[in-house]
Amino acid sequence: MTEYEALKLYDEYLNGEGDIDVMGISFTSSEILKELDPTAYNCGFADFCDTENIEIED
Repeated sequence: MTEYEALKLYDEYLNGEGDIDVMGISFTSSEILKELDPTAYNCGFADFCDTENIEIED
C-alpha cells in the first residue's frame, strides 16, 4: 500500500467519532492532531500501521 493510501485510512480511523466543533467551526480529529502535535500524529500513524499490518511501499 502507498503511504498516501495508508495515511488516508489512518485519518478515517481518527475521524471516526465525527467532527469537533469549536465556536461554530468544524475540524476533524486528524486535522487537529496533525497541526497541534505532528510528532504524536506520526507516532500514531506508525502504531496504526503496525496494528493493522500495513506495509508501506517504497
